[in-house]
Amino acid sequence: MQSLPVGLQTEFSYLFLFIKIFFTLLSIFILFFGYRFTRIANGFFLTILGYFLVKAFNISNYFLQMVGVLIILSIIMIIYLLIPRFFTALLMLIASMVIYSVSIYFGGDIKINWVVMIILSIISVLIGIIFIRYSIILYSSFISALLLIVQWENLRKAYIYVLISMIGIIVQSLSYSFNFKLFRGYELNYRERRLRLIKDLRNTILVAAIAIFIFFIILVIFSPRIKPLNYYYLNKLNRIKQDGIFNKPSLIIGSEYNYYLYGRAVPISFIAKNRTIFNRIKVIIIGKDIRRDLIKYRVIKDNYEIEKIKKACEITSEAMQEAGKMIRIGINESDIEKKIIEVFKNNGVKSIAFKSIIASGENALLPHYDKNNAELRAGFVVVDIGCMIDGYSSDMTRTFPVNRKYSKGQLELMKLVLKVKQLMVDKLKPGISLRKLNGEAKDLFQEAGFGKYYIHALSHHVGINVHDPNEDILKEGMIITIEPGIYIPEDMSVNKEYWDIGIRIEDTYLITKTGAEQLTNYSQIPFLDSGG
Repeated sequence: MQSLPVGLQTEFSYLFLFIKIFFTLLSIFILFFGYRFTRIANGFFLTILGYFLVKAFNISNYFLQMVGVLIILSIIMIIYLLIPRFFTALLMLIASMVIYSVSIYFGGDIKINWVVMIILSIISVLIGIIFIRYSIILYSSFISALLLIVQWENLRKAYIYVLISMIGIIVQSLSYSFNFKLFRGYELNYRERRLRLIKDLRNTILVAAIAIFIFFIILVIFSPRIKPLNYYYLNKLNRIKQDGIFNKPSLIIGSEYNYYLYGRAVPISFIAKNRTIFNRIKVIIIGKDIRRDLIKYRVIKDNYEIEKIKKACEITSEAMQEAGKMIRIGINESDIEKKIIEVFKNNGVKSIAFKSIIASGENALLPHYDKNNAELRAGFVVVDIGCMIDGYSSDMTRTFPVNRKYSKGQLELMKLVLKVKQLMVDKLKPGISLRKLNGEAKDLFQEAGFGKYYIHALSHHVGINVHDPNEDILKEGMIITIEPGIYIPEDMSVNKEYWDIGIRIEDTYLITKTGAEQLTNYSQIPFLDSGG
């Protein structure tokens, strides 16, 4: 059976297509010619880095964001022109973190191996210091390959990332070898170029400023104004307008934010009181990114949103029940996934909240495993699923014994995870801190001797995104998950009967005035308690 699309489906947009094609062509250019056009490659990467650093400081005004990016670019370019080996070492360090992050992502794990990361960082820095030109070849290939797979969902596979990176490295290395004499002279004349620091810096920043300004002008001029899909969204917009959020013209970037406001998943839109071209130009100076302001509205669900999420949770619970019936030795993870998709489709589901996780045996140790192609043989199988109803998500996880019976060690750990989960659920109510609850869950696992095997957060918000924007202090109307889990590989310093066990139990909850309402329902310990 054909699978369902994942997540909110973004509407087609010529502007967004133009942006994707532009960045795709630029990424391909740098992938093949990064070593020859170092200013373009470095300026591109540093602009992106500068943007994320500016965002980390919560700067929302667009003009200040652009100024901040240029300041960061100037500082790092000065370092590059004065101490090129330090600069290449820095970018190699960033590239190594990218590679390591990508490997964790594609591996389905979320736990950082600090020893591996430190060794990789040291090697990368040494390469950056000793081999300047080859460092440029390496990091331009790795980072441009990452930008390509981020932009095109169909490319998001480990082997494709490795293949694209290797093509870039090989092409640039061969080209560099053929032009070695040219670049040898280039390296020898580097001291002369260093004397022209001010001129080089001025030209680089000027080009970057013009490029950023033109790109932003294109966004401002061509971003569409969107009309609300129906009266529900019109009333929502009017309610938010009363708080002054839209007093200044702004761009709404992100299909999930536009869907929240208008009921249409467009990637970018323009919002202002008046439609004049002058109002659009004003965005550059006085406009601000209002997504952070919208989070306080998104985290509190109204009755319409609650009903949609409840429906998604009901269907997900039904799918989990059907998945439980299939659990047995010899069946493939993919067969269980197909059954879940079948239940979703039979209930009118058009898309799933995320790629289903059917993780058996050793795969259960990987919280984000989603290959779903192994045969069930022994141990546990973790089933983590969710669907979407009219753009709103559900999330639910259960852990099943493959042979439908629990060993003593398996049952002990299941009861421990369930105990922690229930204690945390009992504390849910307005005013409670999720961060504090997570710490308490960690302490409970620590007291039981399994603290270091609790490797992910206890909770996340659920809404248009299955991982909706986070708000620490709970309020009535929020919808969250509670999902404690422990993951114990082989050869750990615990009893052998606990080895190779991954467990996660997750449900979605609506925060009420006095507590929480559980929205997903299925046996907490399948095949054992009465709900199984």
